Amino acid sequence: MTFDPFDPQWWQAGSSLNWWDSALNPDPPFYASPRDDAERRFTAHMETYVALLRLVHQYRTATTGQLHDLDPRAPQRADALTWMDLLALGLIDVGYPINVGGGQAVTPRYASFMAVRLPKHRRIERDLRQLGVPPMWMASFAPGSLRGMRQYDRHNLICTRLAIAANDKGYDTLGEAWGRFDLICHDEAMGMGGPDLIVFSQTIDCIELTASANQALQAKFDRWARVLAHPGCERVHVTWLAADPDDGLLSPLTGLSATYPRMHAGLARDWADTLRAGDGHGPHGTAPAQPGWMRGDMDRVARAMGFASSAGWRMPDLFTVFDRP
Repeated sequence: MTFDPFDPQWWQAGSSLNWWDSALNPDPPFYASPRDDAERRFTAHMETYVALLRLVHQYRTATTGQLHDLDPRAPQRADALTWMDLLALGLIDVGYPINVGGGQAVTPRYASFMAVRLPKHRRIERDLRQLGVPPMWMASFAPGSLRGMRQYDRHNLICTRLAIAANDKGYDTLGEAWGRFDLICHDEAMGMGGPDLIVFSQTIDCIELTASANQALQAKFDRWARVLAHPGCERVHVTWLAADPDDGLLSPLTGLSATYPRMHAGLARDWADTLRAGDGHGPHGTAPAQPGWMRGDMDRVARAMGFASSAGWRMPDLFTVFDRP
């Protein structure tokens, strides 16, 4: 059965999955790989394994099928050796849908799908260093502690679904781990909160997924207004997407968005099909060229190491992935 995070059948027991938590279980589950074999394969295929962990960290929670859609190197099958190796090494938690009708499946071979996250109750930086991951690769992870983070599973899986929809139409995306106001504004004073998803085109579209309204909603709009007014954020737009089961949030989100510049509102499931908010706004065109976008930072690194500049340094592909010809 194809997994659709918008389908209410998966959330009859609430917005969370049934997780095998590596921090709460001293030994891996019986279906995980033998640890020695897992370590050997991790060492042999370290670049791929680290890339997948980087992807999981960025999008917080995703099914193995979703991760395959984001990066073909990620095995689609839940029982693939790659996932079983990472599980054996304590580098991921795995989650399964809760069946309220009985007959709970908690193995990758028999469950309808398997989700992956970094361990929620422990950090994995030390594990990665002990496995020999180079410092440059460690630095390539999105900011923040390398552990599972906040939000309900339904929320994260819908966000990942939206990223896949944007990728399928040719737009680059960054997951929640990169969605920080201080990075968007290039200003540490703006803080570390931020959007759930960023979509790059001629505009920079920040997606805020909302499944409930409370007294803080107005404050969130006000904070985003300060971000949009920040120098350098002229291309930034915010799209508020309602993800509540009965679509009751669309009206208040639309009303609030109409009172602010460059804010838009719509239904999450509609955006996944059209990439358009209710007022028609959405990503369009291609992102403008940003050659050498990180050269200034590398010049500062060079000067700190006693060089005049980084002019003769070859930039790793990792740092030029968003450059455009």
